[in-house]
Amino acid sequence: MLEYHFKKWPTAQKVARRIFSVVFPLTMVGICAFIYYTGSDSGLFWTIVSIATAFPVFFNVIALFLLRSKFWTLLRDYKARYMGIGEVDKSFIPFAEDDPEIMKKITQNLQLKPVQSNKA
Repeated sequence: MLEYHFKKWPTAQKVARRIFSVVFPLTMVGICAFIYYTGSDSGLFWTIVSIATAFPVFFNVIALFLLRSKFWTLLRDYKARYMGIGEVDKSFIPFAEDDPEIMKKITQNLQLKPVQSNKA
């Protein structure tokens, strides 16, 4: 997610990644220290873990809901190609590598991308 949001700013991307790699583990250490010093049992820790896990799951469910038509199209194509159920739609292109228009856009974007040197 960080790479997507900061893809136009590589320096900001590096800073955000470094901040996340420090803050996230420190948060977990802080939660463990809080539980230890308050004398709470492991139930509180697992409750916090369950709540923290619920956030990405919630957003994944929303994404699956929004992409449901694409999913059903892919499932129908899979069943037709590999299970013999239904007819294969010849105009359907399941992979970007097989679509000449998308590959043309990808190639153009790669050519426009500035070359970054590794000099320190």
